[in-house]
Amino acid sequence: MGGEFGTLSEIGLALKFGKPVVGIETWLLDKETPVADPIIRAKDAAEAVEKALALIRKGP
Repeated sequence: MGGEFGTLSEIGLALKFGKPVVGIETWLLDKETPVADPIIRAKDAAEAVEKALALIRKGP
């Protein structure tokens, strides 16, 4: 799904509250930003589901 500013605000809110975000072709940090990318990247929907389920199994 494409991402616009609403998507960006949802990503930001989730990250602010310490929730993991799995993204497929979603917003990217500027390469000059001196922090690690907080979004868990997936190449397709199947990989995104695998990564999300792994996060659930791992727990807090």
